[in-house]
Amino acid sequence: MKFNQNDYTNVGPGASMGIRLIFPSLSTREQKKGIYELRRISAVYLNDIEKTKNESFPYLHWDKENKKYFVNDSYDLSLHQIEMWLCEFQKYWKMTIGEGKQRSKFIPRTITL
Repeated sequence: MKFNQNDYTNVGPGASMGIRLIFPSLSTREQKKGIYELRRISAVYLNDIEKTKNESFPYLHWDKENKKYFVNDSYDLSLHQIEMWLCEFQKYWKMTIGEGKQRSKFIPRTITL
């Protein structure tokens, strides 16, 4: 079967909650449309950031053939990435309101020489 991460994505429970936080008026059946909308508007907002900073927006890519990461300014976000980020977004939102599993917090320690 030939397909890529932009042909289809499943709206899992975490992404469903994340999309409801951003687009509260979307019904459960419309949530996939929300993911497509986020992909569409991401290009607009990332271009705005580039114009404001007067430099390209660096984006990390995976070179599957050579099995290594590389950085360039092409940020063609996939439906799968947005679905995954929505899931992460709801985890952090729940942490800010004190619900669900609380993730450990990083406490920086400096060494005085």
